[in-house]
Amino acid sequence: MTILLLAGTSEAKQIAAGLNVRGIKSVASLAGATRAPKPMDIETRIGGFGGAAGFRDYLKNHAIKAVIDATHPYAAKVTRRTAEICAADGVPYLQVLRPQWDARAGDQN
Repeated sequence: MTILLLAGTSEAKQIAAGLNVRGIKSVASLAGATRAPKPMDIETRIGGFGGAAGFRDYLKNHAIKAVIDATHPYAAKVTRRTAEICAADGVPYLQVLRPQWDARAGDQN
């Protein structure tokens, strides 16, 4: 079984470390927006998939059995597309959600 981890957050880095420690075959995917991303504990690919068709091909060609979406909250388009494709193709999908940030006394803009 291979898990695809859509990364880009500190939570994704923690998940990658957990997958590695457990010996779960997985690959992280970074969109490529960061010039010098910090290394992950699992195999990592950088760059897009080439749209929905490219993403479907990647899932099939790499025998991806589940997707963990730990992208940034502003990556709504990626999240929506991924969830739709996984649902349509019967691939288990998990979205990691951060708690909402609430302004507090002492926060700075």
